[in-house]
Amino acid sequence: NLISNCQIFMLNINHSLSDIFEDETVVYERILSMDTIPEMRQWIFHILSRINDFIIEKEKSNAHRIVDIVTEIMKKRYHEKLTLDGIAAEIHYHPVYINSVLKQVTGKTFLQMLIEYRLQMAMELLRHSDSRIYEICEKVGYWNQSYFTQAFKEFTGMTPGEYRDKESDEGDKDESCTR
Repeated sequence: NLISNCQIFMLNINHSLSDIFEDETVVYERILSMDTIPEMRQWIFHILSRINDFIIEKEKSNAHRIVDIVTEIMKKRYHEKLTLDGIAAEIHYHPVYINSVLKQVTGKTFLQMLIEYRLQMAMELLRHSDSRIYEICEKVGYWNQSYFTQAFKEFTGMTPGEYRDKESDEGDKDESCTR
């Protein structure tokens, strides 16, 4: 009965014991061949342990898949008004679950990841474009320049203008070294 319940459990999560054991009939045959309760108890513990390991591995791979999907969306659409709720609805997961998975796998929340990526893109634009700071602000998904400047300063220790000046000064030094 306990093994039948294990099979029902596995079916409820869209799997079966054959996903864990090559031949699930062995599970039943082995328990039927046992003579003592301690043997049966040990075999059942083994089965439950294998089911637990299987579920943990499935959760890990699912968590990494969710991180990959969210990261891909973020990288493609960072310049848009992205929200965790919007992405959650799009990929059919609860926002709290997504944030929990992101934090567990990356050590960062959705918002921390988004801010960091946007600011990295802003740094890239400041180094390699002549766009004005308010244009860069909008290109990376900020609609409030003072908030952008504040976030940028917290991230880099300098304002966007200071960062651009520093990077252009270092670029001038690099050019003079190669001549």
